[in-house]
Amino acid sequence: MKILITPHDIIERALWYKYQNLILDGINQEEIDKIITENEEFEINERDALVINLIKCIDTNNLKHRLNQHILHLLSVRSTDVDNGVKKVLCITKKTIEYELTTFLKNFPPAWEPRLNYKEGLRECNEYVSELKGLLEDLLVIIAEIKGNKVDYIQVTHVKKMLTFNH
Repeated sequence: MKILITPHDIIERALWYKYQNLILDGINQEEIDKIITENEEFEINERDALVINLIKCIDTNNLKHRLNQHILHLLSVRSTDVDNGVKKVLCITKKTIEYELTTFLKNFPPAWEPRLNYKEGLRECNEYVSELKGLLEDLLVIIAEIKGNKVDYIQVTHVKKMLTFNH
């Protein structure tokens, strides 16, 4: 299969961070910025497209929705049962959510000049990430000791409740 795509297409699908770390690994930042600004169409092989999730990604300028999808997927694969003293509840580490919120914004590099409809989506996404980080600080934390280290966990249901879906 022949897949033709531009760097802006990858960025608009919020896949740039994976693409940069997995495919462009070893290329300096100056060359990466040049790739973004020139925005030339290129062929990506199927394996690389599969690795960065390009094949199953639908184009939308609703970046908040894309972030919500990312967080829900994260919750499904990275959560674990933690004893909160009363019963076991499904939880995820607070640091994981904080890291993913920060990392998601790296999908939109400074060298990228978004189209008009993506400018608004990006602004909304930045505000949403800030809002989620604030809400994350207010959630009840379950402290568990693992291999002698104290780890802050947050219930998955509480994380899901702080997500805003605008259907």
